[in-house]
Amino acid sequence: MADSAWTILSYFSPAQQATYCATRAGQRFTAVLFSMMVGSNEGGNVIPFSLLDGEVPFTGTVRVHGVSYPDISKPNPAYWAEIDSFIKLAGSYNLCVIPVATDTGNGQLKSCTLPTFRANGVAKCRAFGAFLGNRYKNFPNIIWQHGNDYNRTGNFYGQQPGDSQLMAAVINGIKSADNHHLHTLECDSGEPSPTCDLSSDDTTLYPLVDINEVYSYIPNYAPILLGYNLPFPKPVILGENGYEGQGLLVPDVRKQDWWIATSGAAGQCWGTNNMSFSTSPSSGSLPGLLASPGAIQMSYLASFFSTLSWWKLVPDQSNVFVTAGKGIAFSNCGIADASGTVAADGYSTASIAADQTLGIVYLPTGYTITVNMGAFAAGFKVNARWFDPTNGTYTLVTGSPFAATGSQVFAPPGQNSQGQADWVIVFQQGSRG
Repeated sequence: MADSAWTILSYFSPAQQATYCATRAGQRFTAVLFSMMVGSNEGGNVIPFSLLDGEVPFTGTVRVHGVSYPDISKPNPAYWAEIDSFIKLAGSYNLCVIPVATDTGNGQLKSCTLPTFRANGVAKCRAFGAFLGNRYKNFPNIIWQHGNDYNRTGNFYGQQPGDSQLMAAVINGIKSADNHHLHTLECDSGEPSPTCDLSSDDTTLYPLVDINEVYSYIPNYAPILLGYNLPFPKPVILGENGYEGQGLLVPDVRKQDWWIATSGAAGQCWGTNNMSFSTSPSSGSLPGLLASPGAIQMSYLASFFSTLSWWKLVPDQSNVFVTAGKGIAFSNCGIADASGTVAADGYSTASIAADQTLGIVYLPTGYTITVNMGAFAAGFKVNARWFDPTNGTYTLVTGSPFAATGSQVFAPPGQNSQGQADWVIVFQQGSRG
């Protein structure tokens, strides 16, 4: 469970970085995503790619058609030492980092690394990748991410068809020195998209990555299941969807989070607009910014799954587990479809463990569901509890434990602690009988 802190090194002092890591670790986040080089038009400082203290990643320049670009063959030791320090700091709080090595942004000058990579060419891109691989091969807490709103077709914003070759050169350069860290890719082909934007959309780069990442501002269970159902699937994670404060109310952000967790995803990158800055936050304001309702409720989600064998869960796509009451699943995978909005969607997602010992259903609405209790292991009772995702508390389901036979109807116990309708119900194997 990662927090998206794209611009943290542009605006946070070392002391604030420590406060951030301590807070997110305390909220049970396990990772932090950040851009290694933030363009000024992508939320970074006026000087492109500069850190809070003004350090820039490269010391030289190259000129192409009269325009100067950073020379990526000349890394600035002081800059990369600060990157090192942040990764080590995160590790000291048991946080994995997801550094974005090729932040493609919108493809424009001062927005991202793509114009710089184009000016330097494939050979230098591969050498830069080798620099990253050699420098970070012994850091234990890294998963590499590439892209950021990356459009593989080259007709979205300022991205170009040849950009995938440049990104491939960086990835292959990293791998030439470091073949044990994982890689992922964030694509965005521009909705409506037939595949809802997954890493697997990019046929050039997908073979080079280990994780299939979803980028989706529609009901996210749909693209997650697309990735999950590929003939030769890789682990699917949610890389980006609607952030807290980005046009979505907290209940809708929470809905996204629980859809992800009950639809076969291996993890997610969560985000809040409280981590979007144009100037450095005051140290006094930072605790409040980090204690947003969405972040607190993510800590409840993490706590819920921390005691469960969640990796055994298989999405209930054939309705063998929940036989009625889920609602209508969104399947069009296009934001242009009026029904494909998070706020309007009330579909209940469900997963059950392959060994029939655990089942979880997320109910965004107050609808009643019918559960096939025979989907659980025969000869054991089934314990059932309601979980309130707004305050992290459990309520025993009336009649629990149940026999692992026949069907049972379950209706949520009224409103949750925030006066909203969504609940989680968890079924766990109990005693023999």
